[in-house]
Amino acid sequence: MSQNGTVAALRIAAISFVSAIAFAVPQAAMALSCDDIMSLVEHGVPEGVVVNTVKTSGTLFTADEVRCLADRGAPAAVVSTAKGMSSQEDPGAAAPVPVEKVEPQGSELDVEDEFESRAKAGAARELSDGEEQAGREPPKLKEAVAQYQAKKPLAASLMLFELLESEKYPEYEPKINYYLGRSLEMLEMFHTAQHHYMQVVRRPESQYFAYALPKMVKISRITGNDIELKRVVAKIPPDAYPPRAKSDLFYLLGVKAYGKDDLSRASKYFGQVAQNSPYYLKAEYYRGVIYNQQGKLKSAVRSFRDVFRQEMEVANDPRAIAEVSELKQLALLNIARIYYGIERYDESANYYNLVDHDSPHWPEALFELGWDVFAANLDAWEGGADLATPFDPALGY
Repeated sequence: MSQNGTVAALRIAAISFVSAIAFAVPQAAMALSCDDIMSLVEHGVPEGVVVNTVKTSGTLFTADEVRCLADRGAPAAVVSTAKGMSSQEDPGAAAPVPVEKVEPQGSELDVEDEFESRAKAGAARELSDGEEQAGREPPKLKEAVAQYQAKKPLAASLMLFELLESEKYPEYEPKINYYLGRSLEMLEMFHTAQHHYMQVVRRPESQYFAYALPKMVKISRITGNDIELKRVVAKIPPDAYPPRAKSDLFYLLGVKAYGKDDLSRASKYFGQVAQNSPYYLKAEYYRGVIYNQQGKLKSAVRSFRDVFRQEMEVANDPRAIAEVSELKQLALLNIARIYYGIERYDESANYYNLVDHDSPHWPEALFELGWDVFAANLDAWEGGADLATPFDPALGY
């Protein structure tokens, strides 16, 4: 095939891939931005495919996004479609067709109990990468897996989408969704990949359950979006957690319990987050807050000190670096406030002064330090001592 023929074939494959995603992914997973749409336009995707992708995304576009499309030269049909899907209510728009809500059979408790029993059965072992499901399977599925293993995720994704759309192989859907998630992850389409891993997690009796769940955890770290995980974490029994996902899932359980004011249970879950987990500092900070609320001040100070002193290996990620710094500064403020509350003003002042002077929390710490010094001098005056203002070289007084 000539070079031009190869380029044309790749372009057709890319267009087919975009179109497949538009039809295969539920609306909630395909919220589109102005940048997303213009990326399709600028890469030469046909106008009809772009319009169809916008329609099936279910996105509610803001007036600014519609204006962005117009300003950047999007085709008129694309702008018109986005405008018709504007989040601003259009009095002339047709009323949406009501969708009948299908309730699960049995009570919510019954559904969760069934999920738990299936999760325990599916977590008997963790799938090793490349392990195949026993039994006879569609040749196309074997070929798709081979394409993925040959590091050809685009070809694999197209074949796997087609298998899902055919609805001919429901017994193989966990495997199809799992390898589709892997292929999309390789293409750095993380949100869509997470959606397909979720389809596997919803079938916890599958041998792919214990491997898809850590993949969801990994993607939630990359995107900073753990909404999908929170939907299922409380329904999976902790003894069914795959080893590589345990700390993350215990952290989410702790957050959920804390939100329900179940402080003892939340503290128990946070205490099971491993020290090498990216969530360890957050979990320990929560424990400090809980101990303080329970009046266990020594334990609270111990947890906050651990947050401040713990060295964490943070990748070159500005978001993660800023998050760690924020936790450490808040931990110092909390220790200072605890000591101030029990009238140990010298120790309180020491911790206020440890707050980074470039931190957005420094003005707050400085204000509270002023009250700390005032209270210390008031005690000294009542005891008959001369009033004195302690000199702090860092403050210049």
